Amino acid sequence: MYRFLTVTTPANSKDLTTVAAVKADLGMANTTNDAVLATMVTQASKFVAKYCRREFVAETVTETFRPYPFVDSASLNSLPDYIWLRRTPVVSFAQDGNGNLLFTRDGEALTENVDFECDHSVGRIVWLWNDMPLRWHFRKLVIPYTGGFTVGNIDDDVQRATIETVKQLWFFRSRDPYIKAHEIPNIASITYADVMRGGWPTPQIAALLAPWQSAVF
Repeated sequence: MYRFLTVTTPANSKDLTTVAAVKADLGMANTTNDAVLATMVTQASKFVAKYCRREFVAETVTETFRPYPFVDSASLNSLPDYIWLRRTPVVSFAQDGNGNLLFTRDGEALTENVDFECDHSVGRIVWLWNDMPLRWHFRKLVIPYTGGFTVGNIDDDVQRATIETVKQLWFFRSRDPYIKAHEIPNIASITYADVMRGGWPTPQIAALLAPWQSAVF
């Protein structure tokens, strides 16, 4: 089975935290560096999303599925038990002007909790027939929906990982990026992690993001 995803309504911003949250962590009260920090928040958010191989912020998308090779009623072993959506949690399925879902199987509109059930938290969809779960069977499945976290509801650990990444970027900017270590004989020796060249994620950030890593992007 192959699938492709089209974004129909992109997010206005994919930032995973705010400048205000970063400034609070840095103990920074003035607004002098707000523009720089805003850029760093966006950059750090991209780092986190790429590392986790997923998008976090809610967008409206359409996922289309086709069996490959073609699956017919004589090859039941090839049918999927579940459809897994990529953008989670699932906020809602798209509807037409009459309130009917635009979720279709071979052109036929399906109804949630009648023709299918969805675990919105993980994006797992089960096909139903007379209230019995069945393996999926279709030539083409089209699922328009909104998936991801709405603004202000990003998981605390994801926000913390993003803030810590911004702090790395912030402190990194104040030193020569070509200096990897600094030593004062008999007094101190410091080796710098480089967020831009393999020093990211730190073990703390990796631990925060481990539950959020996806097998597909």
